[in-house]
Formats: sequence, C-alpha cells, structure tokens
Amino acid sequence: MPEEIWRSAIDLVVRNARRAGRPAAVGFHGGGEPTVAWDSLAGAVAHARSAAGSPGNLNLGLATNGVMNEEQAEFVATTFPTVTLSLDGDAEAQDHQRPRAGGAGSFDAVMRFVDTLRGHKTSLVVRATITEATVHRQAELVEILAARTGCQLLHFEPVFARGRRAARAGEPLDADAFATGFIAAMERAATLGVRLRYSAARLGGAFLSFCGCAQDAFNVTPEGDVTACFEVCDRSSPHAEWFFFGRWDPDRGAFAIDAERLARLRGLNVLQKPLCARCFAKWSCAGDCPVKGSTESFDFQAGSARCRMNQSITHALLVQAVKGEACTAI
Repeated sequence: MPEEIWRSAIDLVVRNARRAGRPAAVGFHGGGEPTVAWDSLAGAVAHARSAAGSPGNLNLGLATNGVMNEEQAEFVATTFPTVTLSLDGDAEAQDHQRPRAGGAGSFDAVMRFVDTLRGHKTSLVVRATITEATVHRQAELVEILAARTGCQLLHFEPVFARGRRAARAGEPLDADAFATGFIAAMERAATLGVRLRYSAARLGGAFLSFCGCAQDAFNVTPEGDVTACFEVCDRSSPHAEWFFFGRWDPDRGAFAIDAERLARLRGLNVLQKPLCARCFAKWSCAGDCPVKGSTESFDFQAGSARCRMNQSITHALLVQAVKGEACTAI
C-alpha cells in the first residue's frame, strides 16, 4: 500500500476516534498476509502511535499466518497486544491446508512464532478453518491447539466456498457436519476451560448486525479502495459493487465516500431481514454474514444452509448456559 494511502487512512481513523472520545482501532488484516509488506506495516504502526499521541488512545491488532523470521516475530510479539493466528490444527491439517509457496509445510514455522508470542505473554487467538478433512476432528483439534499454543480463545469457522483455500479443500463443507462437530468441540472446550467461538452463534449480547459492515467499518485495500468487508477486498469480486463504498482520491489527497452505498450498507441488519423475524437465534447470528449467507447475486434476504447450522449451534449454547456449564462461545 502506498504510504500516502495508509497515512491518510490512519489520520482519518484517529480524528474520528478523538471526536467520539474513543481510542483509535488500527488493524492489519490483509487479503493475504499483511506481514509480507513489512516496511509498510512497521511504518504504519509507527505513524499510528505518533498520531494517537499516547498508548491509551490506540488499539493495535494483527491477523497473520505466523510465517516470518525471528526479528519480525519479536516485533509482532512486543507491538500487538493481541494477535489472531491462522492455524488449522496439527501438522497434518496445517501443512495440507496452508503449505508454503514452495510446497513445504508451514506447521514448524508457525510453532516457532507461537513460542515467541508465549515467551512475551502476548495474547493469542487461534483461528482455524474447518474443512472436510477436519470437520469430524473438531473436538480433537480443541485439545491439540489449546495444548500446543496455550491459547484460551479458539475460533473455528467452516471453509468458505470461494478462493484458493476453498479450492484446495475440495467440496463445500456440509453445514450439518460442521454444527455436529462444533458442538462436540464446545463440550470438550468446556472441560478444558477454553473458550471456543463461531462467529454466527453468540450469547454475549443482542446483536443488530453480524459484523461491522452495517456499522461504518472502514477497511482500505492496497489499491486505495474502501470496503466494509474483509471478505470483499478485490475489485473483481462479484460483491464489490455492494461493499466498496469509497476510494482514495490522489488529486484531493483524501478518501471519497459514496454516501448512498454507505447508507445501503447500514441496512444490512437483522431488523431489515424478514426471514429472521421469528427465528430464536436472530439476536445471536444477527442475520448472518452478508457475504457467506448470501447468493452469488447478493440476496441478503435469502436463507441458506447456514441458517440451520447457526440455529443448531445457538441452541447448544443455550442448553449449555441453562445447565450452568461454562459458555465457551462469545
């Protein structure tokens, strides 16, 4: 990402946060791996700290695959209070689903990164993509990941049927199989004192929208496009017309925002989805992910196989809570 773009994006976020009396939140997510653009990442961190003025005015976050050299790992461990790590299980699962560019496995490299984080007591969230190969191993993966990483918050998501990872995983994942495996994993996590999360089943509150798409999320791509969604980060995406709501204007040296598209995005909430009106899980999944729960033509009002999956997992969470057991998914 050109420096003028990330500087302007950070300045805009810091100004808005200051106006609202809140800390600025600056996250590095990538549409791939954000640490590959190392100089930009380090420069943006330094600029965010300077613009915020004090540590209490800034929350930094990073999502990474954990494959980097030791110097970079030290920087990450001492810079980001919380790191979200993409790690799909043991060596067998990880090396199959996330091979390195040359074809070798990535598990050993990621474990070195984990050990660096643990050495600095950096908070870690492990996010695993569940595929056909691991859908029936979810309870086992909870034990493996918790023991090897020391992580107290695991995040499992079914593979999304688009992109490179989905192509490698094969057929789209059966929603009922994921729900059955996740519920078994929930029970295992409760016995270990580990929290297990799935994004569309939450009991931590009543949610109007699934994610930040309806809440003015401001995500900037390397090309300077502004998108409301991590899943839609490329101009060629079939959903770009819906989720891209701004762009960097080099002539003005500022971001141009499409107010009409932004207003339309704010309507992606559960109150605008009649299908959800009588669903007991409506405040938990909040209408589900607008992208993953929609059709190719983006019909936010349509139902999907994910509805039943979300209901099954939410029901299991409610039963767990009523029994007085630890509520592992938040």
